[in-house]
Order: sequence, then C-alpha cells, then structure tokens
Amino acid sequence: MDSIKYFTFSMIIFISGIRGILLNRRNILIMSMSIESMLLAVNSNFLVFSVSSDDMMGQSFALLVPMVAAAKSAIGLAIFDQSLSRWTSASDSNFPKKLLVQLLKDKDKLSK
Repeated sequence: MDSIKYFTFSMIIFISGIRGILLNRRNILIMSMSIESMLLAVNSNFLVFSVSSDDMMGQSFALLVPMVAAAKSAIGLAIFDQSLSRWTSASDSNFPKKLLVQLLKDKDKLSK
C-alpha cells in the first residue's frame, strides 16, 4: 500500500479546512464545515497509519472522531436554539418578519 498518496490527500483536505476557518470567520456554517473536513483528514490519517503499521489502535481512534463531530453539532444546535429563542416567544406571529429585519440589520453592520 502506497501510504504517501493517502497522506498527501489527507494533508490537502486538512489545509483546505484551515484555509476555510481563516478566510471565513464571519460565517459560522462554513467554519463548521471546515472543522468537519479537518476531522475527516485526521480520521483518514488514523486509518492509514493503522493499516500501514498493522495496528488496531488507529482504527479505534477513528471510531472516536465521529463522536467528537456529533458533540460539536449538538453544541452548535444548542447555540442556534438559544439565539432563536431570544428573538421570539411561542405566541409571536410576527416572528418571520422580525427575524428577517434582524438578519438585514446584522448584514448591514457586517458590510460597514
């Protein structure tokens, strides 16, 4: 097995994830996808090292990486839920209009 090809591919994915975080600090969705691609690169490195050294430890670590990704997604969903509940109550019928107005205000602040 030629592991250099896999390491190069993993390095390209990891560097693109770092680039996505550094260049897109205003968009939380792109930052989250960049972190996911970095986790994918680390996961593939675990698997390649495990196969090349004929050891099961890398494969067991590779099983832990999706748990970290799931925890990160759960924390992001909780943050989104808290920010959404700050803007509205359960009986608010004007919520879509208020949300649109708030998003447009935030967009104007970021563009200045």
